Amino acid sequence: MPERPSERRPAALRTVAAFLIAPLPVALCAVGNILWAHGTPRFPLPVMFVICLAILWCMELVPGLPILLLMRRRGWQAWWHYAIGGAIMTTLATAPLCIFMWHNILKPLPASPYAQSIEAMVIVGMVRTQLLTALSGAVTGLLFCWLWRGRRDRGSDLVALRERFE
Repeated sequence: MPERPSERRPAALRTVAAFLIAPLPVALCAVGNILWAHGTPRFPLPVMFVICLAILWCMELVPGLPILLLMRRRGWQAWWHYAIGGAIMTTLATAPLCIFMWHNILKPLPASPYAQSIEAMVIVGMVRTQLLTALSGAVTGLLFCWLWRGRRDRGSDLVALRERFE
């Protein structure tokens, strides 16, 4: 039986709300990380927050929308699919930053006794950045899943898991 337009409207509103709200905690963490790492920012905090949100929304829409449609087509609707998808998207999105750091910081290092310690610090920083962005992507994916799916089937994963072990 086809859905009525009145039944489709809440689903569309839920989708838009999920796309807009899911990256908010990650943007707050990014601004906090910038403040913690650099102290006093060059820009006011609201400007930094809006810039982070714009970048996150672009990351969500450009690769995220096709991935969401692919996941729906394949039937991958479990919560952990969204967590893994968010982690992979953010890790791939920040990989160019790590490549940029590798080429512009590590390659021009002069041969000195401190070069190895600087190289180790940069590598640790890149690994830390990738792990934190993967974690924040997983949180964004989980929040998107929770907001997007709504009440209709929020507990279906738990019911299926419980039935599997009974």
